[in-house]
Amino acid sequence: AKCLHNSKDFTAIRLDSTLMPGVFTGVADRVDVCKLGEKFYYRVADYKTGSTHMFDMTAILYGCSLQLLIYEAALRKRGLPGLEQMEASGVLYVPAKIPMVAAQTKLPEDKVLAERDKMLTRRGMLLNDAEVISAMEHTDGSYKYLPVRQTADGILSGDVCSSSQLQDLDSFAMKKLADMVDDIAGGEVKANPISRGPNRTTCKYCPMRFACHKDACGVSYRYKAQVTAEEFWSKIKKAVAVGE
Repeated sequence: AKCLHNSKDFTAIRLDSTLMPGVFTGVADRVDVCKLGEKFYYRVADYKTGSTHMFDMTAILYGCSLQLLIYEAALRKRGLPGLEQMEASGVLYVPAKIPMVAAQTKLPEDKVLAERDKMLTRRGMLLNDAEVISAMEHTDGSYKYLPVRQTADGILSGDVCSSSQLQDLDSFAMKKLADMVDDIAGGEVKANPISRGPNRTTCKYCPMRFACHKDACGVSYRYKAQVTAEEFWSKIKKAVAVGE
């Protein structure tokens, strides 16, 4: 692996907000570039030291878990120096350490290794292109670490989408970011937490949770159920169309 660029190679990305101009900067953990034929593809990865982060479609719809999509959108907008004409091939959350397998009884070594392999599977969304996917993991089509499956005739399934859907995701992430800037400019500071279950709330990792008075102030959760992939892509497409 070779590091071609660092954060000093890039200037801040400007946002098309309504109430005030906005800019953002950040550092992606990893960006891989691959040349296939005459075309360059890029993939953004984020390392996770805890349990593998999920690509949560419901969270994305409500403006959470946008980090990787924002990085991908920024690269699509700006490109890499010397490689301006690139196509996005997806985003991945990658385990940054070998996970521990917990069990109530002693397991045979092969079962431990099989369970560990499951825990090492990346999560995210990848371009539905067999040649591109094959470049990410060199196998006979039985992918071990990528969240995809491939049939004998080359049909991919799992966490894959079309090039236009990836572009819609990027546009959606940038729109959400611009909306956040407008909320800040408009003085929107009220608590508006989301709950996905007893232990899955946006309050869990909030830095202000110990000083929050949501009970006294009458703030209640917005309860959101998991959406299907069909619902997710329909809502993404509709949101992007409204923003155009």
